[in-house]
Amino acid sequence: IVIAGGSNNGSLTTFYVARFNPNGQLDNSFAINGITTTDFMTGKESFARSLMIQTDGKIIAAGTANSSFLTTLSNNNFAMARYLPNGALDSTFGVYGKDTTDFGLTPLGSAKQDYGYALALAPDGKIILGGTSALDFAVARYKNDLTTNLSSSNDESFTFTVFPNPCYHQISIQYSLLNNESISCQLKDMNGNIIQTFSLNEFRFKGTHHEDYMLSTGIPAGIYQLVFTNELHQTCLMLSKSE
Repeated sequence: IVIAGGSNNGSLTTFYVARFNPNGQLDNSFAINGITTTDFMTGKESFARSLMIQTDGKIIAAGTANSSFLTTLSNNNFAMARYLPNGALDSTFGVYGKDTTDFGLTPLGSAKQDYGYALALAPDGKIILGGTSALDFAVARYKNDLTTNLSSSNDESFTFTVFPNPCYHQISIQYSLLNNESISCQLKDMNGNIIQTFSLNEFRFKGTHHEDYMLSTGIPAGIYQLVFTNELHQTCLMLSKSE
């Protein structure tokens, strides 16, 4: 028996998945004492509203996650996390096991509030998530092998994440540096041609950084490479841009 929902620690709600034995006791072979919680962005709310178990035993939980860096505003997006049968996040799915989808802006320019409610698996294995966006019906379809991380450093001194993915007009990146150093971040096509430069050899202090970038108008929908470089690493993430 597997359930999904939200777990509140007194100040914040995050994705919650638990597995039980047939007798109703928590299955201690799953995650930590039968329970796992997942946050999509530090300090931001998320809540799972649907759950599905694939034929290979992997578990997908879906719902909503707030992806806004602003403390006073929310930007709720479709959110999914996939877990291995043992409860660990499936690193072959999305960004380290997680994925969010932003349906863009309202006609007035504010962020649409997107809520995922129902999961389904198509006959071809693709994942379908239905819900609402700005009170309208919304549905998104995903490849089952959805992977946005093309390469990453195995060195614990550096981590890099981009979301939402797929994106529309804006992306947010998060990265951590152990030292003061210069960084570059560029959008490239699949042939390696530079489409847009967000930062080039700009100095950053050590620590965790959150940055928002607006995509230039006129960039067509498609698959791109987001290349992040610092003094010790170059990391490339696949970025999907929607219309």
